Parts: sequence; C-alpha cells; structure tokens
Amino acid sequence: MIASFLQIVGQNTRYCVIHNTFGRSQFATSENFHKILKALNTIAPTLMVKPGSIDFIESIDGTHIPAIVGNDLENEKELFNLRHASLKNVIERIFGILKSRFTIFKSAPPFLFKTQVKLVLVCAALHNFLRKEYRSDEFPIEAVNEPSTLPFNEDHTFEPIIQTQEQEQEDANAWRTSIAMDMWVNVI
Repeated sequence: MIASFLQIVGQNTRYCVIHNTFGRSQFATSENFHKILKALNTIAPTLMVKPGSIDFIESIDGTHIPAIVGNDLENEKELFNLRHASLKNVIERIFGILKSRFTIFKSAPPFLFKTQVKLVLVCAALHNFLRKEYRSDEFPIEAVNEPSTLPFNEDHTFEPIIQTQEQEQEDANAWRTSIAMDMWVNVI
C-alpha cells in the first residue's frame, strides 16, 4: 500500500499503472491511496518544523528566513507589500521543491480539492522527514516560473460564483487593508 502511494505521488503514476504493477484493482488502489493519505495526514503536523521566533518566515525544508522589518517603512501599505512579497517567494520555493520531489504536482492532481489539500500537507511532511532522516538526500530544485495547469475535481463540477467580480475585489481590498493595519499596529 505504501509503495503504491509513493509511486502515485512521487512518479505521478495513475491507478491503471498501479493495477498492472502491483496486481491490485483500480478500486483497491484508490481505497489504499486514501487510507495512506489519511494516516499520513494525522502524523503530518508532527513533521512540520516550527520557527522559534515570530520574526522569521519558514520554508518547507525548515529554513528560517529573517523577516525583520526595517525602520524605513512609512506606512501600512509598504509593510504589507514587503511581507506579502517575502511570503510569496517562500511559497514559490516550497512548491518548486514539492514539484521536484513529488511529480504529481507537475500537473493538476485528479483529486477533489479537499484531497489535494491533504496531499500537499502529507507531501510536505514526507519531504521534511526525508530531509531530517537522510541528510544526503539531494534532488534538483525546479525553476518556479513554469506555467501551471488549472485544477479540476474528480467529478468535474465547479462551485457557482455567488459574488460579482467587483464585490470580490472590494472584499479582498477590505481584507488586505485590515491585515495591513493590524501588521502596522504591531510594528509601531
């Protein structure tokens, strides 16, 4: 079961190939995949590295990136933009690492969104485990500027859009302003 799970996430192998390789039905392969995913998801939080200070941003491999704000910022928008750009770089690096190690992320995984979320957490935990236990474990880190495909659900259904684009933009701007104000108050 674990070997087939690792082959699916590590090599982006489809259930039909697992069927041929391991002699299991596609249904059994799917059931086993989800069992392993659930089990690994329960231990994933214990494999995540936590920073020792709030002045750091953490990447997936445990690297802590200093995020101390300088005194040259003049307002909450500049602070928000600085922190947003820093986090964006870390997130892009994380997904570059995940795509290099787990090729299932090179294209949209054919799973429901909630399964994809679990899959990202489990693969991040597996990556951290491998980095901790096998220090000589090296793999090429892929460039992050590759175009990505859009995700889709197993049943090819999509949620209807409830808000207009203008409403969504207003909500996003209000949320961003609120976050920026909270950050600015904490810096002052």
